[in-house]
Amino acid sequence: LRVEVDSTRKCLQDGDGELNDVECEHVNQVLIEPLNRLRTALIVVDFQNDFVAGSMAIKNGSAAEDPAEALVPLNRLLVECPFTLIVYTMDWHPYNHISFWEHCRNSDRKLCAEDRVRKLKPFDVVRFEAPDVEQATAMRKIKVNFSTELEDVLRSEAIDAIFVCGLAYDVCVAATANDGVELGFLTALIADC
Repeated sequence: LRVEVDSTRKCLQDGDGELNDVECEHVNQVLIEPLNRLRTALIVVDFQNDFVAGSMAIKNGSAAEDPAEALVPLNRLLVECPFTLIVYTMDWHPYNHISFWEHCRNSDRKLCAEDRVRKLKPFDVVRFEAPDVEQATAMRKIKVNFSTELEDVLRSEAIDAIFVCGLAYDVCVAATANDGVELGFLTALIADC
């Protein structure tokens, strides 16, 4: 999307503070019509029972989000906005995932070479060779060469812009939106759902 800023400024320079018919037509041609042609995706991140009232409810978390307050705006968005694609993500880990304390010291996980040679103290952060990664984004697993299926789906549908909403804005929603920007999608974060 390329907006002709200079020609729009010239068109709106009569300085009266109101759009006349010529100015409206110009704004429609250079801004509104290209925006309306965008292929858009709504990505609803981690709106799932565990985060609403289950074992990982976020209402009392650091972001103090109340999932119940997001339901009405989310439902209205789903009904009123003609997205090209709607995607729902779900936070999920296999029973033996490294994020569960019972499995963080399993012998099948080998420390990376750098951490094997340094003198470790309690509470040091360590990395593993080929770990079961913690994924906070729907777009990419980790910040290297791996991508999730979602990026491929968005590209195959020729999506230009993504709108991201969901639960845990401070973690998964933010990470997904940031990755959307890094991957070249026009990206908007929807604040109320």
